[in-house]
Amino acid sequence: MGPEIAIAGMGLSLLGAGAQASGAKQQANAQAQAALYRAQVADENAKVAEQYKLYELGMGQYDAQQQGQKTAQAIGTQTAIQSASGLDINMGTPVSVRARTAEVGTMDALTLLANAQRKAFGYEMDAYNSRNDAGLLRLEASNAKKAGKIGVASSLLGGAAGVADKWSRMNSVGIF
Repeated sequence: MGPEIAIAGMGLSLLGAGAQASGAKQQANAQAQAALYRAQVADENAKVAEQYKLYELGMGQYDAQQQGQKTAQAIGTQTAIQSASGLDINMGTPVSVRARTAEVGTMDALTLLANAQRKAFGYEMDAYNSRNDAGLLRLEASNAKKAGKIGVASSLLGGAAGVADKWSRMNSVGIF
């Protein structure tokens, strides 16, 4: 084997190391871009969850207000019926009946608010988790880029070491 073939072989080894380094860089960039895309999706999911949270709280307020109006109507109807039946509506059972209706209506309104707050808290936790996911994905992207740099360096060093080894072996048998 002549020196030309040996040099060509070493040159191909260097080209292979360069191609491997380029591949490591491309792969790292692709992983980083994918992680950044997923981070953007997680950020958007957090925004949507926050909007749902606000919607649920608003609906809870609205539903509680509607329940208050229903209760007021029920009490008004009770007062009219009690008054029309000749009862003294300012004392005794008629007052107790209306008071109990008001208590039940208040409890119903508070239950509607509590349910809305529970749902809103669930959305708040979704938003929190999505923001955390986004942060982890950005870290993943950063790590992928660092790993790519290490992969490039490793490929180039490995190629250089291979060429040096071939050079040494060929030199020891007298090709050069």
